[in-house]
Amino acid sequence: MQTVVSCLNMLAETWFYLGDEEPPPMMAAMLERNLAALESAQQIGRAHVMAPGITSFALMWDVIKELPVFTDRMRLAMTNALLSAARQGHEHRAMHSLIREGCRQIHDENHGTNSALQDFIVWQYFDRYYDLPESRYWMEMTDVVFRGQAGGFQIPEDSGGYMASCPGHSLVFAMARPYMEYFTRGVAAEHADYFVLAGLSNLGMLTGFGDTTGLVPTGYFPVLARVLWHTGDGRYRRVMENALHQNSGLRGYQSWIPVRTDVPAVEPVDMAGIRVQPTYPRPVEKGAGRLDPVFLPKEPFDDGRFNKVCLREGWGADRRYLLLSGMKRDGHTQYDVNCIVNFTDSGKIWLADHEYGLRRASDHSGIVAMQDGDRRSPAAQAYVRQKADFPGAGLLRTDGAMGDLQWSRNIVWLKGRWYAVLDDLRASQPGEYFLRAS
Repeated sequence: MQTVVSCLNMLAETWFYLGDEEPPPMMAAMLERNLAALESAQQIGRAHVMAPGITSFALMWDVIKELPVFTDRMRLAMTNALLSAARQGHEHRAMHSLIREGCRQIHDENHGTNSALQDFIVWQYFDRYYDLPESRYWMEMTDVVFRGQAGGFQIPEDSGGYMASCPGHSLVFAMARPYMEYFTRGVAAEHADYFVLAGLSNLGMLTGFGDTTGLVPTGYFPVLARVLWHTGDGRYRRVMENALHQNSGLRGYQSWIPVRTDVPAVEPVDMAGIRVQPTYPRPVEKGAGRLDPVFLPKEPFDDGRFNKVCLREGWGADRRYLLLSGMKRDGHTQYDVNCIVNFTDSGKIWLADHEYGLRRASDHSGIVAMQDGDRRSPAAQAYVRQKADFPGAGLLRTDGAMGDLQWSRNIVWLKGRWYAVLDDLRASQPGEYFLRAS
């Protein structure tokens, strides 16, 4: 079935986008030759999962099913085969059992939001046209998952690449369902700001923190475009047109993205200088659920803990950009707490942290410590203690910990010239300590 729907989908998109008259008879011939396979596909057991390609084809099947080239038998066979696939679900996650336990708000990372979105797209078709009792479960499950994404302001993934996944899935769901709380509460805009501040260097490339191997931020354009659509904030248009790498996010067969051209582009000058991205509480942690939904206000932790701090001189590849990481939390994170994870200047990357498998503290630009022969890894959270941002200079002090060592990192920034990093480490307990800059 996977091969059939993949071929049908390509033909359907060619007909739909280009108006080519050749694909419809070809689609009918393909269905005729594969009727027996489609009718047998209805007997697949529940141990399987929904095959790749089902979701995108479900959208196109809604467009093409009434074409006169199809017989009623073809339509019935294809619809029942899609229903059989939809009943498998995209990926089996904790959310499927949590909703049966009565949870009405669930938090998950990219696998969960992707699975929920794929299920939603297919089941939206059956919920729209057929009176099936099981539709209620699947539609409710997707509502519960994306209610979790709208419940707090902390971005779900600690990775420059992966962090585009959950917002991307949430925005598509928000516009299709519709479920506008993700927009109206300001969660989408907060995440888009974080993309620009912490995810994007002055070269228009990924900053590389967490499990990130690539350089091009392929998921950023669709997110920024959809947030621009809702907010009318010209800063996002300026970033999309002038700051993003030219290959970011657009493909040959591109999903529909609203791109507003009526909003004037505005340079995001408020995103330059020293910008602290805080960490936020969330109503429920990954893989768990709540019986009663909670929607937290935009109030970060007030003890100085931070997600990232960016020191951006201005916009343009010739301007300096430095990024400091402050936490080890959430999916695809690494031991980069209190470490510098990106530095660009004069059109070049001078510090690259784009590795998936190199996660230890010694693989990042920080301090490696041993106490009495045992390695001491950084604690999971660092804190901003002092910050001063002037037109010509900036000062930043952050505190972290490594076992009995207190680690203060001091960054002096003479804008237009250099950054200086001074590390101060103090032991609270006697012992033999080994320290090395990494």
